[in-house]
Amino acid sequence: MTSNYNPLSESQPFGPWLEQVISELSEFGHLEELTIKERNWLFTTWDKYDLSPAEAAQSFINEMPD
Repeated sequence: MTSNYNPLSESQPFGPWLEQVISELSEFGHLEELTIKERNWLFTTWDKYDLSPAEAAQSFINEMPD
C-alpha cells in the first residue's frame, strides 16, 4: 500500500517554504507584510504539520484573525 504522507524529515527548509507560502498568500489577496505573530504561526505550522505552501496559506487565511 502506497501512502502520500511525506515524513517531516523530507520537508523543505523553512525559508524557501515560507517564500512559497507568502507567494500563495499574495495570490489570495494578502499583500501586507507578515507580523512576527503571523511568522511564528507559520513556523509552528511548518514545524508540526506536513502542509504544502498552498495548504498552509489556506489554513493561514482560515485561522488567523484579521
